[in-house]
Amino acid sequence: MNCHGGTWQPTVSGKPSGRPVRDVEGHGLGWVTYEDAFAKSSNVAAAQLGVGMGRDALLDYIRRFGFLARTGVLAPAPGRHGGESAGGIGQPERMNVERLGRLSYGYGILATPIQTVMAAAAIANDGVRMRPMLVRSLEEQDGAVVVQYEPEVAARVMRPETAAQMRRAMRAVVQHGTGQGVAMEDFDVAGKTGTAHQFVNGQQSSDKYVSTFVGFLPADRPELCVLVLAHSPAKRGPGSYFGGKACGPIFKSIARQAVNHLGLVPNARTNGVAPVARTPGDEAGTGGRTP
Repeated sequence: MNCHGGTWQPTVSGKPSGRPVRDVEGHGLGWVTYEDAFAKSSNVAAAQLGVGMGRDALLDYIRRFGFLARTGVLAPAPGRHGGESAGGIGQPERMNVERLGRLSYGYGILATPIQTVMAAAAIANDGVRMRPMLVRSLEEQDGAVVVQYEPEVAARVMRPETAAQMRRAMRAVVQHGTGQGVAMEDFDVAGKTGTAHQFVNGQQSSDKYVSTFVGFLPADRPELCVLVLAHSPAKRGPGSYFGGKACGPIFKSIARQAVNHLGLVPNARTNGVAPVARTPGDEAGTGGRTP
């Protein structure tokens, strides 16, 4: 696809419509593969893809991934949702080409961290989105199980082969894209960086950001999915507030401790084969895997 040197002007009937879309990290990409554009976090590529899909198809995928709805993880009883928000998109019925393009790379939608990490886990889980689980069981002091919870499928988001393509693209982010600082010597990591202007007092802030890195590992058979979010990260040099730099090192630290705790076997000892066998149902890291 053509990323037009990092700037693209949406059009309607051949005429410019709305503000141009720009790539903020100065990549200046031309003709590249979709995977390379994704790895480099090209807004231009995402906007063109979203506009090409059309409003209805894009909104359908957004809903399938679990955005615009509460996950239920904070709902202790029907009708009670605690502090969990459903998120939203302002006036989707009035979506013009400019808004559609920006929505494609994350602007114009309100989303929660739990929605975001469960969407990433769906890609890790062969395109199946699971309902989040906080605990596996409730037990008496003597170990007797009072309630046993089982992984529950929420929705099929995409075909397994499409999810596999997305995992390869997310590996590319870490291998040669905006998330290179997350790479681990002994585990293949797949993920995505994110950097967005904050919405302050009803308008987009010019100097305050929310940065994220969401990823999973091992990339070939994910067992663990983690989201790191930095609200107003400090600017300590060029690009220091971008998701890869602000959140990547924290993700790497968390992942290192987690794989040690879970006893996952490094790549070098398995030659890319699946990690050590786990006890039945021990897949809560990605919301539970389907057979």
